[in-house]
Amino acid sequence: APGVIPGVAPAGNTIISGNTMDPKKKKGMSTAAKSTIAAVLGLAILFTGFLVISKMGDNKDVAANSALVAQAEDPTAKDLPTTSAQISSLLKLATNTAQNTQRQDVYQRILIAKASDGADLDKQIAEFAANDGNLMISDIRVRLFEILQSRKSLSALPSLIEHAKSTDSEQTATAALRACEKIATDQNLADLLNIMRYTRHQSVRQEAKRVIAAVAKRTDGRGALSTALKTAYETAGDDEVKRGYLELLGSAGGDEAATIVKSALADDDKKTQLAAVAALRTWPDDTMFEALIGYATGQEDDLLRGQSFEAAYSFLKLERNRDELEDMWKTLANEARTPKEKRQIIDGMFQLTDDWAFSIVEFFEEDDDDDVNYRAEQARERMETRRKRIKGDDEEK
Repeated sequence: APGVIPGVAPAGNTIISGNTMDPKKKKGMSTAAKSTIAAVLGLAILFTGFLVISKMGDNKDVAANSALVAQAEDPTAKDLPTTSAQISSLLKLATNTAQNTQRQDVYQRILIAKASDGADLDKQIAEFAANDGNLMISDIRVRLFEILQSRKSLSALPSLIEHAKSTDSEQTATAALRACEKIATDQNLADLLNIMRYTRHQSVRQEAKRVIAAVAKRTDGRGALSTALKTAYETAGDDEVKRGYLELLGSAGGDEAATIVKSALADDDKKTQLAAVAALRTWPDDTMFEALIGYATGQEDDLLRGQSFEAAYSFLKLERNRDELEDMWKTLANEARTPKEKRQIIDGMFQLTDDWAFSIVEFFEEDDDDDVNYRAEQARERMETRRKRIKGDDEEK
């Protein structure tokens, strides 16, 4: 036919049949696919439910924590019942790095917490705060140590001492030791001496020294303390550490310490002499006062002379029963050379009403320095008023 390619059927007569194209038979979704979709949907539902429940739990925790912190707003509140779990939540709140306008209230709530479930809250707080693995900024760790310092619990000591020994932070090590000052005992002495010996930080060494001095004031075992300090002093390799131990020997006292200190007073090194003078400032009895006055009297170096006089004055101002108080004050008064030293002696008499105290003040009323004699006159008038008041009270009784 015209216009038709030979051997090809006309388009209008083309018949498409199943045999012609042979397509695959269309099938439905497989069982495996349906199971997979169902599983995914199930997980999505579970996850959504978990988020909802978690959110509800978070809201409940926030409400509980807010209620705890709100209790600290009462300035008269103290010994508030607190569980171990609650103190844990408060510690997390305190150390949260996010901005927290209530952080001070959180600190206060921790401070006034009292265990209601038998837990040792001080130990728990100390273990948390002293652990460098619990990340927090140094200022917050210091605040927690200050809380422990106020709570004064012995159970906090092990963690505080361990932190001071092991941390690289000068700031927090110093704060940890400061928290120990009023509660440390003889049992902590070895650790404290080692902290002094091995720390790289001057402030940490000084704080450890203060804690040891505080222990010395409280201890009944001065002999053991003196022996420990003597050993530490003799084995110290660093001169600064050695001088620190020398100063502490004054807190312990005793014959062995006295021998060491007297030898140090004659040392060629001025810093060693100053450390020996500092040791005499806090000597636990009056046996070394004569040695201190003798050192001051024969001293030509202005710095050493001034420091030894200051040490003697501070020593006499210590609260202590003394049989020779009159002689000691008169000896020191005779050694006063400068207007400043004379004024110190006069000031030392202010609270006394003994006749010998009046005689010392009256002596300085004749001094050539106008400021000194005026101060002495004022002191005598004040002492007379005080004595009259005391006598009047005695007459009424």
